[in-house]
Amino acid sequence: MNSKRYERICEMLARRQPDLTVCMEQVHKPHNVSAVIRTADAVGVHEVHAVWPSSRMRTMASAAAGSNSWVQVKTHRTIADAVGHLKGQGMQFLPLTFPTKPSIFVKSTIRVQPAS
Repeated sequence: MNSKRYERICEMLARRQPDLTVCMEQVHKPHNVSAVIRTADAVGVHEVHAVWPSSRMRTMASAAAGSNSWVQVKTHRTIADAVGHLKGQGMQFLPLTFPTKPSIFVKSTIRVQPAS
């Protein structure tokens, strides 16, 4: 490895965001899983959590090519397992979808009115 490449790798590692992670649930298509992992890598997220009830789904994480060298994919069987693990690490949750029923992420349900 030449010195420029080594410098670039060190620079990228210094920009990592250890206090930010992604947790995905019900992502079933390999290309979507890969896109999430590649995007996480691009913005400096070094750990992605995935809820996959079936062990067959776990193999899809390998579809992200080179990003797998830099992003760890941790799997959980249920969202409750993932939440428990991440809360144990002191993480705060910022869900990106609005719940339509009570959720384990928020104490009160956010009601979304459909546009007319």
